[in-house]
Amino acid sequence: AGSIAGLVSNSVHENVDVKSVFTKSLKGFSVNMSERAALKMAERSDVAYIEQNEDISIGTATWGIDRIDQRARPLDNNYVVGGVGTGVAAYIIDTG
Repeated sequence: AGSIAGLVSNSVHENVDVKSVFTKSLKGFSVNMSERAALKMAERSDVAYIEQNEDISIGTATWGIDRIDQRARPLDNNYVVGGVGTGVAAYIIDTG
């Protein structure tokens, strides 16, 4: 993460806070930076895109998510959270 932070900082001419670096499923990183820095970074020819992180939630449970919270059938079309998520990492790759 240190080398990525240095490269990004040099590119946008300000300090940034690199949170994560991804090298296996995709090449990229998660970073805290100003809007100005993000716009500057987006100008680079080796940057495909920049996207702001956001929190998401689900409404009605699909059968896949409904199946996670209960073993018994029939499924009840609800997803009930059984904890607060402490210590859980979720990685989502949205293909479109």
